Amino acid sequence: MSSETLQPYDFAAAARVKLPLRQKLNSWAKKSADMMVDQWAMMSQTKIEPGVESIDAKSFGEIQASWANPCSATELTFGEDAIPCLLVSENKQIRILVLDVLGGCDSETNQLPLTSVEVSITKLIFEMFIVSLSEGWPSQETLPFNIGNFEPHPDRSRILPADEQVLVCRLRVQVGESTVVVQLILPHVRTQTLVGYEAADSAASQSQPISKETISTIDVELVATLGNAEIDMADLTQLSPGDIVVLDQPVSSPLEIAANRQPVFTAWPGRKLNQQILKLQKVLEPGQ
Repeated sequence: MSSETLQPYDFAAAARVKLPLRQKLNSWAKKSADMMVDQWAMMSQTKIEPGVESIDAKSFGEIQASWANPCSATELTFGEDAIPCLLVSENKQIRILVLDVLGGCDSETNQLPLTSVEVSITKLIFEMFIVSLSEGWPSQETLPFNIGNFEPHPDRSRILPADEQVLVCRLRVQVGESTVVVQLILPHVRTQTLVGYEAADSAASQSQPISKETISTIDVELVATLGNAEIDMADLTQLSPGDIVVLDQPVSSPLEIAANRQPVFTAWPGRKLNQQILKLQKVLEPGQ
């Protein structure tokens, strides 16, 4: 495989949803899931099993491009500052909920736009989700909200700029043997303020400073690299005990010692009784 086809893993992107924020969103979604059971009982006799599937961070343009068509959404705002959000699901999955409300009628229109009747019921279903999210808000008072437009083409929505970072909270709803996934799209930075992530994080850092004693107890693995060698696959398969492999490390040069994959020392190998040892030669500066 050509190296040009391999994309480097973006660790920074994967870590965009910090653990404290993820925990707050999970807590909100799980509490809202319990509310959904009661809300759904007002529309159907089927008992649903909702839960949180995942929470990710992407640009709004990226998440729009990932939606399978056809799908539908409801625009809404949360909080006193009217933070714009979007509740989205694929039409074929929405129809599972719609048909359950209608009593399990059969439908062969999964790939077609929703009918006027289906749109009306879908609006009620989305409203049920939004009310559940409002009542599931992790505080004594419900979260203020306002329901906006019904959007039959959310991939064209301009409720948020395409390059704005958004949080994608996936809510899973089990209806009998079928699973429905509804995505809640939230602007990343403004949601942090909404859930009080920044204040809580700052307070925690002030009330629980990390002491030098705590840091001193952390174990760090040191790795000494003896050397490297390149051989053909044919030669590799012919190797047997007793064969000698020549490394690229000259005996006149010290070994490199790394901690967390970063070079920190150079050292000379040696032996003390029956134990291999290293005698440190030099402390390396960062980037050396």
